[in-house]
Amino acid sequence: MNLVIVSRAIYPLHGFGGMERHCHDWILTMAELGCKINVITMPPDHEFSGFPTSVHFHFIPGKPARKIFERITSYPKWVDDVRSFLSQLIKKESVDAIYANGLAIAGCTGLSVPVFYNPHGMEEFKTSGVKFVAYSSFRSMSRNAAKDSTKVIATDKSLVSEIQKFLSIPEDKIVVIPNAVRIATHVTPNRKESTNFLSVGRLEHNKGFHILIQALTRTKNLPSDWKLTIAGTGSMENELRQLAISLGDHVSFGGEVTPDQLEQLYQNANLFIHPTLYEGSSIVTLEAMMYGLPIIATNAGGLPDKVQPEVNGWLVEPGDPATLSNAILQACNIRGRWEEMGKESARIVREQFSWNRAGQLFLETFQQAK
Repeated sequence: MNLVIVSRAIYPLHGFGGMERHCHDWILTMAELGCKINVITMPPDHEFSGFPTSVHFHFIPGKPARKIFERITSYPKWVDDVRSFLSQLIKKESVDAIYANGLAIAGCTGLSVPVFYNPHGMEEFKTSGVKFVAYSSFRSMSRNAAKDSTKVIATDKSLVSEIQKFLSIPEDKIVVIPNAVRIATHVTPNRKESTNFLSVGRLEHNKGFHILIQALTRTKNLPSDWKLTIAGTGSMENELRQLAISLGDHVSFGGEVTPDQLEQLYQNANLFIHPTLYEGSSIVTLEAMMYGLPIIATNAGGLPDKVQPEVNGWLVEPGDPATLSNAILQACNIRGRWEEMGKESARIVREQFSWNRAGQLFLETFQQAK
């Protein structure tokens, strides 16, 4: 098949976030399945490599806006340019399907090719305050594009009702293709009989790290050797460091990490904690599970499809330090079960969330639309 993927950012050209890594793994997987791939994205931040010759990149200039005002003023221009480029591309080539990620979908409407929309975390619907007001146009773009799409991809079963609610589309327009990870062939954990907690993500309000620090501050009777590493960067870093001062050297900040460094963090940790306030699918949780970690996560987004209470972890309500504190203490009280629960995490990923399985589902979905 001749496929097009559209995304404002893709790893390793741009950031290291969940959507960026999803697009990277999708490209590699579909290429391995024999597809030709045209990639439409913003110009790369640096030189990159690692893609097969069947993958062709097309860079549409745009601003990688970090601030709200920059985003709402620059992104509409970029999606208009994407639409113009796509119109020309499908005149030159016989394209079988377009796979649009996030609000890049707005550049894929009104075309004569089947279009599949993955809305990912849908931040424009879940934020609050000034950002929620500013993102009004993004919500309209997302809803209108969803109605125009051939299918909307839900990356977890638990996200189907959320997509229906936010995008105002019927359930029969939604297809579930679980987000996935490329299964590591050599997982060699370096775990000691210690209590090493790990959290990974952007240091932004919606990731809930402030809730985690508040929870640990109020948690009594933790093992004396407990440590928490928070890996990532973001606008809340200084605030989080201030919050963590009272916890002394129990909490450390890993900053921006390379893929190899992140892998090492997963292999050295004993328990993964994901305190997010809202979520799409959560690649970092899948990665932690792949490396055999039990999970404490919030009951948000697609996390209930991955974390099974008492099997491989605990689910708590988002934004509640008290219940998160209780879950951490419960976990520490059954420290002897962590290895068993971690094995269950790895099994769940192998059976339900591998790219071998997801790639076949994407291929079948695209073929059915031809």
